[in-house]
Amino acid sequence: MTEPTNQALPAGYPYPELVGDYRDRLFGDQRERSLLYRRLRYWESSDGAALDQLAGVVELLRSDPASRAAGFSVWRPEADLAGEYPVSPVGGACRVVEDTLYLFITARSVDVWVGLVPELLAMNQLAMELCLQVGCHDCRVVYHAWSAHLYEVDYLTYVAGDA
Repeated sequence: MTEPTNQALPAGYPYPELVGDYRDRLFGDQRERSLLYRRLRYWESSDGAALDQLAGVVELLRSDPASRAAGFSVWRPEADLAGEYPVSPVGGACRVVEDTLYLFITARSVDVWVGLVPELLAMNQLAMELCLQVGCHDCRVVYHAWSAHLYEVDYLTYVAGDA
């Protein structure tokens, strides 16, 4: 995402309610029930204490903007491999380069037509918040997925013009 303030939906995107739902999981009413939010803000460390990973990223980058160690994880294989709805982002990192905060996200799996748009827009909002907290003047999201897939029914619906 190269335009962090552009939160507009792509033309023809048929699931605008999913964008609001995804954002609510990180920033709104659903965040306390959201597995992704809890993993980012209340990661259980080895001693059992809750660790706010995003606060740690901000603190590290404020004190050392050149750091390459501002990473976070949301993946717990022992729980997620057997889970019905494991988190899609499995981790990420932040870097500051020339006053621009880069939020690198690695996703396990993403449905390109249904889930990618809400996830990108929510991650873009997260990048903007981190950017402001760190004190940068710009931000970018770099997104990598291990598995990006498009279901035939979604593609055919789009081609038929029903979306």
